[in-house]
Amino acid sequence: MPAPPSQPLGAPRVVHALGLATAYVDLGPSEAPPVVFIHGYGASHLSWRENLVPLSRRYRAIALDLAGHGGTAKPLASYTVTYYARHVAAFLEALDLEQVTLVGVSLGGAIAGTVALRWPERLARLVLVDAAGVGRKKQSWASRRRFVPALFWQVLGRPRRPVIRRFLEEAIFASPARVTEEAIDETISAHRQSRLAALFTGVTLMFPDAHLYPRLPQIQLPTLIVWGSEDRTFPVSDGYDAARQIPGARLEVLEGVGHVPMQEAPEAFNALLEAFLQEPV
Repeated sequence: MPAPPSQPLGAPRVVHALGLATAYVDLGPSEAPPVVFIHGYGASHLSWRENLVPLSRRYRAIALDLAGHGGTAKPLASYTVTYYARHVAAFLEALDLEQVTLVGVSLGGAIAGTVALRWPERLARLVLVDAAGVGRKKQSWASRRRFVPALFWQVLGRPRRPVIRRFLEEAIFASPARVTEEAIDETISAHRQSRLAALFTGVTLMFPDAHLYPRLPQIQLPTLIVWGSEDRTFPVSDGYDAARQIPGARLEVLEGVGHVPMQEAPEAFNALLEAFLQEPV
């Protein structure tokens, strides 16, 4: 999932988590409340470029590259949601982060939800953005059909721009104006970096650990759910399902927005996130 141009984030740092050299960016005062961002399928920390700098004025804003993605090590591993969650939990421990607000989009939302279920002592709040696995209905191969062309060229290593353009128009953005040549370039670059992980993740999203819906009532954290009304990858009905399942959760729907609200409507998304962070726990 591409990110539009914004303020530079600087060169990523590296820390070892779960035995993996893990790339991340870390902005804002070190003593400020930490907010950790988890990107989605085949992406990187750059997915949050529109959000990190504004948030870092008051918070410590951190975004990592998941195992197999971006600048992080790419082991031969079983890239399940549980594996990714273990990597994120180890990352939080490596940086000695506590009372974290964990923000995840798409696949990153499923990962964030899994961390909230298994390591709640590390977290203060949870933000799910167009998250995978939180709807009542399980994902099927048919529901993943928009990802098949992009996944196919990842395996072959021969990306075709028309295929990527169609993927972004059909699965990611509601507005065709967001599908720029730069967005296509960045998508190709991100997916090339994560080819192996993306291949296995495309398969393992079908596994039981990716379907969080039955376990959502166990989440006991203040939770904000943000969804694009025009998301054609995970429909907004999934957001309503999750809001009913998680005790006290609040759903905010951004009208006319697709699968990546933090990129397609960054100002509205940032305002929602900052307001949530300022609410008393």
